[in-house]
Amino acid sequence: FVALVALGVLSFGIGGRQSGSDAVTRALAVCKQIQAGNFEARITGIHETGEMGELLWGINDVIDRADSFLRESAAAMDHVARNLFYRRISETSMVGSFLVSSKRINAAADSMAVKVAESRKIVDKIKHVVAAVSSAATELESTSRSMQGAATNTSARAAAAAAGAELAGSSVQTVAA
Repeated sequence: FVALVALGVLSFGIGGRQSGSDAVTRALAVCKQIQAGNFEARITGIHETGEMGELLWGINDVIDRADSFLRESAAAMDHVARNLFYRRISETSMVGSFLVSSKRINAAADSMAVKVAESRKIVDKIKHVVAAVSSAATELESTSRSMQGAATNTSARAAAAAAGAELAGSSVQTVAA
């Protein structure tokens, strides 16, 4: 911006023309606001014609393009921060480096959308595996309890059979005696 203002000063001079001097002063004030981050600033009340008028309108056009890019990229990144990847920087009015940067940011958002979708698929698979393992563990626990009950029952029968065998052996000895 300062270079554009300097070009205007060199082209029209400050000394002899009050109108040129006033235009440069207004342009410089707006450029300083832009440097400070105020992209709402514009050169207003442009009545100059010729190259000075073109310079002032040109400065406003540069500010408009930069402001548009900043707003578009901020809106797109706000959506990306919330894992919403449909918001793109409109490339229609972008040119030069603004267009290249817009395409780069849009491509990065697309890449992140793909990675998030893939991550969600992996999470779904993991949830499915965890559910299957949990179900199998529940089934295994149930089978284990059934086997424990059967083992306890078998042990009780074996103990009863052993007692019966002992009683029978004792009876056989009594009969033999």
